[in-house]
Amino acid sequence: MASELKKKAVKSVAWVSIGQVARQLMSLVVTGVLARLLMPEAFGLVGMAAVFLAVMETFQELGLSSAVIQRQDVTEEQLSTVFSITIICGIAIAAVVAVASPLIAAFYHKPELAPITRLMGLSFFITSFLHIPQALLKKALHFRTLVLIQIGVGLGSSAVSVILAFLGLGVYALVWGNLVNDLLLVAAVWAAVGWRPTVMPRLASAWKLIAFGGNFTGAGVCYYIRSSADSLLIGRFVGATALGIYGMAYRIMLLPMRRVTWSLSQIAFPIFSVVQDDKDRVARGYLQMAHIVALVTFPAMAGLVIVAPEAVRVVLGEKWMRAAFLIQVLALIGALQAVSAPVSNVLRSQGRPDLQFGYEAFAAVVAVVGFLVGLRWDVEGIAVSYSVTQVLVTPILLHLGFRLVGLSFRAFFAALRGPAFATLAMALSVLLYREYGLKVAGLGPLWLLGSEMVIGVTVYALVLLLIAPGTYTDLISLVNVLIGKTKSEAVPAA
Repeated sequence: MASELKKKAVKSVAWVSIGQVARQLMSLVVTGVLARLLMPEAFGLVGMAAVFLAVMETFQELGLSSAVIQRQDVTEEQLSTVFSITIICGIAIAAVVAVASPLIAAFYHKPELAPITRLMGLSFFITSFLHIPQALLKKALHFRTLVLIQIGVGLGSSAVSVILAFLGLGVYALVWGNLVNDLLLVAAVWAAVGWRPTVMPRLASAWKLIAFGGNFTGAGVCYYIRSSADSLLIGRFVGATALGIYGMAYRIMLLPMRRVTWSLSQIAFPIFSVVQDDKDRVARGYLQMAHIVALVTFPAMAGLVIVAPEAVRVVLGEKWMRAAFLIQVLALIGALQAVSAPVSNVLRSQGRPDLQFGYEAFAAVVAVVGFLVGLRWDVEGIAVSYSVTQVLVTPILLHLGFRLVGLSFRAFFAALRGPAFATLAMALSVLLYREYGLKVAGLGPLWLLGSEMVIGVTVYALVLLLIAPGTYTDLISLVNVLIGKTKSEAVPAA
């Protein structure tokens, strides 16, 4: 049993890593194309609606999919009940969004936002059919299937957005692209999952799952407040163009974290839930995850800080240059967020979403105060205040999670030592190259960006090989497990 779980865990990590590399490359290309076809205001309008829709999303499935993953003894009656609840929630939220869309448009003084918001609200009904079947695939660690579905669906929906943008549909190219993504995802997951609701739902059978989901939903609402208050304030007091630029910078900063941390969290939560009573194993699993996340996000965030001006000019164009400073400020805190975010999976796997709820409530208050202060200095002030507040509250989250499983900060920092030193060496080499090499080379923005990336990746890989050679052995093991060459007893502990 233990060796089989180890094999599934490592295969899941490998597949998700491959999938996220593919999706990140695809996202960068599509974002670059759409940024050149559409004006910043189009992204800003979607961002305005998304601020309000995000809070509704926290109520969409009431944390029930997480409860299904965490509980190891879920019955068919409970599954049918929670599935029915998610469908009802999806219909209700889509209706609320439709009714509220004129009010959202009036808040921003943007009448054209009302039909956009109504259309985006259909996503709640569509995805209500997705949550429980997708949770069952995650619970069974069928991440290979999920990754292949996500890549295929992403290609299809991205093609739709680009085609519609070429045809001149403007902001609706983004809206319809997202809806097509949801429809394709629901169809693919239902084709892949073997479960169908076969038992009559009975509300009394699901109270324990609902109680777990209640705290999770409360934490989600508070997280929405602290993660969306900046966009709401910018959209209301600065304007759609500024919000579009800020949103683009935020999206670029989040790419490495979402593509690595978020996806690995999908693996970590079901695995931690299976071994939830073995706290030492959960602690070791988190450290392994933090190390993997740091390997990718530390150099990615440092690279964004250094090359942001060239990257924005080459990928997005001159009209987006204001985003360069925002990317640099946000990336400074991105690495800390990346390695701390998975702690939420530790809290949930231990059946303590109440601790996560309390933390998110406190963090929301700190964030909103920071944003109100930073607003005096426009979007740049908002970006700086975001980074400062994250530095203040993140250690609290780490303490809560580490205390539950007996993990020390010393062990945490030791797991990050190799990627941190290699990233420092990479950053210094690229900065020296820019300072001295360019005076002779005289490269343009495109060649400058390309040469900086080559130098950075090369130095990072070589330094990591010197100071942490075991990292490459672990990566080779992941590949061997993926192709079926590693024996079960040779697979590292989950």
